[in-house]
Amino acid sequence: MRPVRAGVRRWWPIAVAVGAVLWPAATARAQQRSAVRVGVELAALNTVGALTLAATDHLMDSPSAWAGDATGFRRRLGVRGVQFATSAVAEVGIAAWRGESLAYRPCSCTGWGRRIGHAALEAVLVGRSDGTRGFAWPIAVGAVVGGAASAPLLPANERVTWTLTRPVTTLLMRGVLNVVREAAR
Repeated sequence: MRPVRAGVRRWWPIAVAVGAVLWPAATARAQQRSAVRVGVELAALNTVGALTLAATDHLMDSPSAWAGDATGFRRRLGVRGVQFATSAVAEVGIAAWRGESLAYRPCSCTGWGRRIGHAALEAVLVGRSDGTRGFAWPIAVGAVVGGAASAPLLPANERVTWTLTRPVTTLLMRGVLNVVREAAR
C-alpha cells in the first residue's frame, strides 16, 4: 500500500462534509416533488453521491492499486456510478413490485432522543401498501446488487470486501441521512 498523498489527511473530511450536506438536501427535496421530478432529482442525487464517494475514495487512495491521478479518479467514479445506478434501479423496481414505499416517514414524536431512535429505525424499514412498516428488503437487495455489479470493475483483491460491506454501509448512511432529516425539520 502506498503512503497517503500529502494534503489528503487535511482535505478528505471536507469532501465527505460536502457530500453529507448535499445528499440529504437533494433527497429531502426529491421526496416533496411529483413522480416525474422525483426521478430527475434522484438521478441528480445519485450523481452527487457517486461524485462525493469517488472523490473520497480517491483522496483515501482506495483501491490502492489505482493511480492517484485523473485515470484513477475516472476508475473510481465509474465504479461508484455503476454502484449507484444499479442499486437505485434494483431498489425502486423491487419496492414497486412489492408495493412498498421508499419515502422517509417523519416522526410525529417530540424529544430529540425519540426522533433519533425513529430515524435509525426508519433506515431499515419501508412502508407497505397496507399502511404497515416492514424490513427494507428493496434497500438491502439493491445494496447487494450495486456492490456485485460494480465488483468486476475493481481489483481482484477488493471485490469480495466491496460486495459484502455495501449493504451495511448503505443502511448506516440511510440512518445518518434520516437523523439529518429529523434535525432539519
